Amino acid sequence: MSTVVVVGNHVQPLAASYHGEPCPTKWLNAQCSGVKSHPERWKEEEKGVNFNGRRLRRFGDTVTIDMKAFVVERLEKVALDPKRLRQRQEKLTEDEVGLVRKVCGSLNWAGREGRPDAAAAAAASMCSSMLMQMCVADVIELNKVVCKIQEFSSLALKIQAIPEHRMKCGVVSDASWANAGGGKTQGGHMLF
Repeated sequence: MSTVVVVGNHVQPLAASYHGEPCPTKWLNAQCSGVKSHPERWKEEEKGVNFNGRRLRRFGDTVTIDMKAFVVERLEKVALDPKRLRQRQEKLTEDEVGLVRKVCGSLNWAGREGRPDAAAAAAASMCSSMLMQMCVADVIELNKVVCKIQEFSSLALKIQAIPEHRMKCGVVSDASWANAGGGKTQGGHMLF
């Protein structure tokens, strides 16, 4: 039995396996045609394929996904002046809100693409909804999250092969009632 596996995201496939071996170039190029619009972000590496800081590697029947390049090279803390750090209860300025938005977006990107712990940290999942109410103390906590993610920059997801006859599908969902600022609720689901 032949199997074709494509690992991808909501925009384009990122890596593929064809009959258990690396894909023929022609087939892979056809599958990755959307990537060609951004060739500067797509490069094949000796030790995997990298796209926007996410690297996919294959070790036998296992595929790993890591975000090390993104976390190390692009994820940055919100820079605050030492004097500003002492004003813990002050609301953020418009410029600081923009910097926080950037960090939250980066954490959400990392969480969605290969580091679910980045999104699981409450800062990533809730800071976007409370941006206008944040104070300096919140930014200090957000920066701690960034430091922790960077400290463990080598973490990787491992996807192991499952014979097709053993495959099952399922859904897990969860929600929390009024845990976000302003009494807002969060929910999430995972398909597997």
